[in-house]
Amino acid sequence: KHGDALPAELTALGAPPPEHIRIGGGGSHDDLWSLFSTTAELLERHDTPLLLDITHGFRVQPFFAASALTLLRALDGRRPIRIVYGAFEAKDAHEGRAPIWDVTATLDVVEWSIAAGRFLGSGRAADLARPTKQLGRELSKRWAQSGRLGDPPELQRLGKALIQFGNDLDALRIGKLLLGPDCSGGSAHQLYRAIEAARADVERHLPVLHQVLERIADRIRPLTVNVRDGAADHLGSPTGLQALAALARAYLDWGRVAECIVVLREGHTCTVAAPEACRPGQSDFDSDARHAADEKIGLQMGSDGALIDLRNDTIHGEFRRSSRPAKTILEQARELVASFEREVAHPSSE
Repeated sequence: KHGDALPAELTALGAPPPEHIRIGGGGSHDDLWSLFSTTAELLERHDTPLLLDITHGFRVQPFFAASALTLLRALDGRRPIRIVYGAFEAKDAHEGRAPIWDVTATLDVVEWSIAAGRFLGSGRAADLARPTKQLGRELSKRWAQSGRLGDPPELQRLGKALIQFGNDLDALRIGKLLLGPDCSGGSAHQLYRAIEAARADVERHLPVLHQVLERIADRIRPLTVNVRDGAADHLGSPTGLQALAALARAYLDWGRVAECIVVLREGHTCTVAAPEACRPGQSDFDSDARHAADEKIGLQMGSDGALIDLRNDTIHGEFRRSSRPAKTILEQARELVASFEREVAHPSSE
């Protein structure tokens, strides 16, 4: 209807002429996917910053355009993208001007949700930590510029804690995760404290994250070893063994079976090891005592012990004459995690 008038208006404003592309109405499955593909293709055609105007979006078009933008951001997170809407119903009664609303936050909500879901589903924290830390910096800057009124924002601390926890989890740094430097509290403990401190800021500035914050805290809480007088228990203590069991369970739930089996093997050694052999990564760690405990638990399990053989099979990545199928490894890992959880929940009287 306005195919000829629109280019004339834009030319008068000094803007480039528009490109018209015919699309379906969106009433069928094929129409919807065609709309998505067309939009995604257009967005990828140029590498300039993007501004999507959804003022005249028809029916489901803005919704599918947002899904295409989500894909684009996943492929190129550095590209600036804005979404705007011309609010004609909010037109100024005197000047007759309609405001243009920036609604880019609708895309941000999707991205925050995906990042939070990725963390809850896999333990991968980087995608959630990065925007959290960035927003925290912005809020801290505003707080400083406004005269430092009220409590300082805590989101930057939460972002840093997420990064440290994620790094330790990915690199399987058990001592850093559960004990921390000088046994002062591991990165799991620090993340849990950061979550508690940031609750008010998250509720105010990140309501999308607020909805999942309690679930994140529930996942982290079992990994926090008790801290007494500034020092955490060694991992052979009751709370340390329970944290190891919780870490093995977390890795298993996240589908990270190799890490799960390593934690189980080290956890079993901690059941018979001296305290100085259960402080990984600490300056007072006793390697000789750890070796002696490894031999002791190995004798108890026997050379054909299910956990020892499973660990060896897993860490060699199937480079053996005979190895288990993936399904068997998963089933045995589940059984061994459940068994270790029962063992540390009801330790023997020895």
